[in-house]
Amino acid sequence: MKIKFVDEVAIEKKRILLRVDLNVALQSDAQIADDSRILQVLPTIKLLLKKKNKLILVSHLSNPKKRDSRYSLKIVLKRLKKLLPEYSYTLVDNFTSNKGKTIIASQKENEILLLENIRFYEGERKNDSAFARELSTIADIYVNDAFAVSHRTEASIVKIPRLIPS
Repeated sequence: MKIKFVDEVAIEKKRILLRVDLNVALQSDAQIADDSRILQVLPTIKLLLKKKNKLILVSHLSNPKKRDSRYSLKIVLKRLKKLLPEYSYTLVDNFTSNKGKTIIASQKENEILLLENIRFYEGERKNDSAFARELSTIADIYVNDAFAVSHRTEASIVKIPRLIPS
């Protein structure tokens, strides 16, 4: 199967589940020590938004075994806002909850949604099919821009591309 690159296909006006690697290094005071991983995903974000797509970013931070506020992606969202201030942003704390589903369903153009740390969900690590199906329902297309985690057998990496166009 030939790998399709995001700049080689016409993706317009779609809801995109964009798997990114925002697993940034943190300082002891929980501030970002190195934002290079955030900077690396900006060209893909800009390209997809230029074509009037709605983006839902999926990432992890560290290796938590359960929900833990120390590993929230809030700090990453704050940096994204500084780097791309022309867009609005919403952190979706739990995409499986009614509130999360409402936020996703009402996403506006030029609003970037960031799902809270995907490793907070047990189904991610277990590569659970039911979890992957639920995650896949929130988008039309899957794009993987997370090369650093592409070797993992986690639901957001290996199951989603089998469920929706990618």
